[in-house]
Amino acid sequence: RGPSRSNNREVAHGTGARAQPHTRAMTPKAFLLRSLVLSGAAAAARASCAASSLEVGGVAYNCTLELLGGKAALHWLFTDEGMATVDLALEKKIGEGGWLGLGFPQEGSSSEMIGAHAIVATDSGMMFLHLDDLTPPFPPVNMSDMRVEFAGANSVVQGGNRIITVSGAKIDPMAFPIIFGLHENCTWPCEHSASSHHELNLLDGGSEAESESESEPESESETEPESES
Repeated sequence: RGPSRSNNREVAHGTGARAQPHTRAMTPKAFLLRSLVLSGAAAAARASCAASSLEVGGVAYNCTLELLGGKAALHWLFTDEGMATVDLALEKKIGEGGWLGLGFPQEGSSSEMIGAHAIVATDSGMMFLHLDDLTPPFPPVNMSDMRVEFAGANSVVQGGNRIITVSGAKIDPMAFPIIFGLHENCTWPCEHSASSHHELNLLDGGSEAESESESEPESESETEPESES
């Protein structure tokens, strides 16, 4: 099945069968530390993050993290007391053209795109994909089989920027592996012009990226006039 398409400015995917959350096994000491941190984490998490002013579909996000040198931003809002369910919004801050992608890597491979599941939004709609290698086309994935369990996802254009929203994501807020990618203007599935791989501590405003790469958009090569003989 190919990419889902819509003429509307919003593409929504509803609930389905639940996939297992992407979590890592923790030692007893790590589990105890996490429990102690989460016990009073809600207020601390809001205080430690940069405040977001984004509101999409009635969801007002609390926190934001700048990405890719200001080309994108991640916004989030915890929706349960245990801080394990979060609403996310990835905002492409350089317009609605090109494409925007949010990826969930294979467990233990937070810096690798290969094998990740991705949500990709374009002018034509939104799709769930398995990045089985670096050569498109990529096979589609059911929402219920994504590596991170979530209730739904949308692609919207607001204020001239493309935004991917993910609701009810089940995560480990202290260690959330995630991948971002975009291109300013080319048609999917062209290669990204900027991407980054992170393991985020959302309780502390977002950790430093484990690795980050950024490439400039390709420009059309100028053709030199042929000399006449």
